[in-house]
Amino acid sequence: MKIHKNLLILMTAFTCYSMNSTFADNYIPAKMVSYEAFPEYTHVDKGVQTLQTTGNEIAVTYKPNIPYVTRKEGVRNLQLLLPHTRNKPNQNYPLIVYIQGSAWLKQDIFINQANLAKFAARGYAIAIVQYRESALAPFPAQIQDAKTAIRFMRIHAEDYHIDTNNIFVWGDSSGGHTAVMTGITENMPEFDTDTYAEYSANVNAIVDVFGPTDIRKMNNFPSTWDHREKNSPEGLFIGGNRVPDNEAQANKTVIENYISKNRAIPPVLILHGTKDRLVSYNQSELLYEKLKETNKDVTMYRLKGADHGDPAFWSDEVLDKIDNFLQKNIHHGIVK
Repeated sequence: MKIHKNLLILMTAFTCYSMNSTFADNYIPAKMVSYEAFPEYTHVDKGVQTLQTTGNEIAVTYKPNIPYVTRKEGVRNLQLLLPHTRNKPNQNYPLIVYIQGSAWLKQDIFINQANLAKFAARGYAIAIVQYRESALAPFPAQIQDAKTAIRFMRIHAEDYHIDTNNIFVWGDSSGGHTAVMTGITENMPEFDTDTYAEYSANVNAIVDVFGPTDIRKMNNFPSTWDHREKNSPEGLFIGGNRVPDNEAQANKTVIENYISKNRAIPPVLILHGTKDRLVSYNQSELLYEKLKETNKDVTMYRLKGADHGDPAFWSDEVLDKIDNFLQKNIHHGIVK
């Protein structure tokens, strides 16, 4: 009877292992034995406690500074948080493209990385987008960059184990404005570029956390910032101009202007605090009312007493609401 050489080596290695000899060579090349076939150590010393594992536990890997596009203003990067499990090392995960708030100024793209890693451990890949800030490029550069990032992740879906049928966009503050604009302006060339144009920038759903929606009305309610002047975040967003003096430019940034009954948009989840000192709760209220008026799929939660960027937005209760919303909008099967 002939025995395959590799099988003979493997049998010999297992024999040596079971002999537990001081002089035995227990080296088994990884390519010759699977995890399932590898022998488990079964001896338990007195007093040692055993913790059971399932193999479905999720850990998160961080991949820093992945360049997704080079603009004339420079390279833009992604920070990737990628889940993985032992039992399904090649599983594909839904993707969240996260847009960090910064008043459209230079982003601190690491500020919520730890919080997002906690959410990624629920089984989501997360790409944190670095967009061109207003000092480099005014509106709508931020939306263009977010769409390019979505396309980049579709291109590299196999590399990062992304489920391209299930891509979401989520942002806070100015990132919330960018997230909503990114999700609702499908097939609108003024909010796009031809970078990776053969790939879709569509998303399943949008999460907007205390984002501004109408910069013309931000001073209508109490705020610790003046949102009208040319050096305000809103003024810089439209090219360093006073908002009241440049109505045509300001109008282009107003989310509600792109929502109508005959225009299909993805479902939207809105969260806002009732004591937001920078972006009034009324800004999200305006968006919610417009979405309801036009019969869109929208859910809104008010966080009583929460301030702008409040830790309450990272509570388990809030993350559960976001998780449930995303799961409700998971597509099963092929989505074109």
